Amino acid sequence: MRVAATVDTRSALRLTGAVLRQFDYAVARALNLTATDFQAAERQRIEARFTLRRRDFVLRTVKIERAGFARRGKLYADVGIDPRRDILAKFEPGGLKRARGGGALAVPQEVRRSQTEVIPKGRRPRAFHFRVHRTQRGAVQLKGEKRTFILEQGFLRGGIFQRVGRGRRSTVRLLYLFTRAVPIAPDLRFVETARKVCQTRFTSNFQRAFVEALRGAR
Repeated sequence: MRVAATVDTRSALRLTGAVLRQFDYAVARALNLTATDFQAAERQRIEARFTLRRRDFVLRTVKIERAGFARRGKLYADVGIDPRRDILAKFEPGGLKRARGGGALAVPQEVRRSQTEVIPKGRRPRAFHFRVHRTQRGAVQLKGEKRTFILEQGFLRGGIFQRVGRGRRSTVRLLYLFTRAVPIAPDLRFVETARKVCQTRFTSNFQRAFVEALRGAR
């Protein structure tokens, strides 16, 4: 037995049209959710891999500008390292850090009182105001304020030193070590983290956004 029936598809078509009109919204919403997931993941990696001396300042360099969020007509999101605070980008490719002009880098040693301390201006090399000094033996030496001096020869070669204590108890400590280059490890892994987050989070974020779109289309 066959039965012929007539159905009104207009409401279904209206709903379908409404959903299609919301599709761009769902994609943009999913992209923005994924972008913020990546931002959080990269910040967590930075905290785990780096010694942060200005934690909030450094973490805020992983940034999504207002114009970087996805929207209708712009179905992509931009997450980047703030170029005005570009202290992390060099850790993506890694390599060597060299002194400008072919000189030497002054690498902090005992001048830093803790691993997380930001060295104040008063304890940076220029603050010692080194000047040429001739010792009693006639040797030429660079001598600075706060009992500092530079040694470039001998077994304590290449650094800024400081005398501490008095008399027989006095000693010398190394504030900065001179070196031609410092290796930079590729520890940022910005691109790698972005790809991993996109692969694992976008689908679920789109499902969430699409459900929101369906609710808004009713």
